[in-house]
Amino acid sequence: MTQASPKARKFTARQSRVLLALMTRPDWIWREEIDRIAGASNGPEIIRQLRHHHGIEIDMRKVPAIDRDGRPCEPGQYKITELGIAAAGLQAGGPV
Repeated sequence: MTQASPKARKFTARQSRVLLALMTRPDWIWREEIDRIAGASNGPEIIRQLRHHHGIEIDMRKVPAIDRDGRPCEPGQYKITELGIAAAGLQAGGPV
């Protein structure tokens, strides 16, 4: 995946909380949990911002599941890559 080149931007509070969680947890994080960590129900947008505005590589996978109505669905999970951790560590004003 090609990432946009990082610009000298500060992390927002929401981006910082999500990035810190991604960097400190060894396992995949469910989209709903990203929403709770961010403090807003727009987790995919925060992931997009981290990817495109800061050049941080974050993987996403869809996991087959059954919803409460018995229908198949594919909720998403996120995990930062080693390159993403390195990129985040190099940026000034990194996560708090």
